[in-house]
Amino acid sequence: MAKTPYVNLGLSTLVKQGFRASLEGKITLHDNIERHIPLDDDVAMRFRDFPIKIQGITIFMFCLQGSIDIKLSFQNYRLKKNDIFIVQSGQLGEFNGMSKDVQFFFLFVHNDFSDPLTHINDSQKLQDLLFRGPLHHCDDRQMEEFRSIYDAIHEKIDGQWIYRDEVIRGYIYALLYSIYSLSYAESQEKATQAESVASQGAKGRQMDIYNSFISLVQKHAGQEHKTAFYADKLCITPKYLSQIIYNVSGRFAKDFIKESLVMESKALLKSGLSIQTVCDMLNFGSPSFFGRFFKEATGFTPFEYQTKE
Repeated sequence: MAKTPYVNLGLSTLVKQGFRASLEGKITLHDNIERHIPLDDDVAMRFRDFPIKIQGITIFMFCLQGSIDIKLSFQNYRLKKNDIFIVQSGQLGEFNGMSKDVQFFFLFVHNDFSDPLTHINDSQKLQDLLFRGPLHHCDDRQMEEFRSIYDAIHEKIDGQWIYRDEVIRGYIYALLYSIYSLSYAESQEKATQAESVASQGAKGRQMDIYNSFISLVQKHAGQEHKTAFYADKLCITPKYLSQIIYNVSGRFAKDFIKESLVMESKALLKSGLSIQTVCDMLNFGSPSFFGRFFKEATGFTPFEYQTKE
């Protein structure tokens, strides 16, 4: 099967006034710190209800003021002052708006240049922490440090430096280790607030299953639509899986599978593919069955959604 044609730079398409700096195929920087980027309602509305699957990059988002609303992996997040948000390759995201006074800087790190979540020590611990919570908070001093690293990367991109790529990779690792420290401190604080070791152990096991399930849904929902597939992958029964997912989230496993499938459908329809091609890629038996599924979930036929402004 051909590679899924999702938007390659994901959230970088939210504002199309241009990047601050870029090394094609390696890293892209975008911000509105020293230049005015109009963020009117038309820009915000254009990307609402437009899911994007992040492919081949890791996105670091830093909010200096104002707010940014994002849906990622079935959860809604609001970024505020001194918040940091990390989007990993393979995750489905949806932009839900931003305030007019928002100030931000983003880094889009292409994984073929440097996969920051796999090529550092303790990478598995880091990925587990970041997957459990992509939103992190820091103080003014820490945010100023992150901004200094961002500016240093920009300086290296614009200049002619020996070992430029290696230096930039070092800055990326510095960012990630600093965020890891924040995330680890947050996780330790939450752990100390547990009522008892026993209850925390049970809750921890359920959260592990929940996180593994969400990760599997993001990878396989386009092809696998049944709860039994995910339960088999996790070596538990479908009934037990649904019970755990409901205990953790208040929703059933099938609801997450359906939501992911709807978001994948929207992203593919907006990519310009034919409805028949989308139907085939998402493993629906026929266009009419896909049409009924999509209409029931969104209120639009695939054609109506694909052609609506």
